[in-house]
Amino acid sequence: MIVPRHADQRPVAGVRALPPARQVLAADTGTPQMQDIASAIKEGAEAFLRRQNRTIAVIGVRRRRAHLRPALVEVPREPAGTLHATDDYS
Repeated sequence: MIVPRHADQRPVAGVRALPPARQVLAADTGTPQMQDIASAIKEGAEAFLRRQNRTIAVIGVRRRRAHLRPALVEVPREPAGTLHATDDYS
């Protein structure tokens, strides 16, 4: 059975998330070695995401240009009366 989600459930979820969030934020940050490792992981993840975002932006710009290009070029039309293999000759 699927239970519909209602807008009034959102505040309840936020209130229920507060105690675990406070517990995580109050927890020890670890030894200096653990902090160094976490810092390196964070730095690598941020570099990866920067590269991904740059790639997505480049692809988006290229797709946009390709999409606009046909509108800038006039499409040559075939002369009237040209027959094609798909035309009915009868």
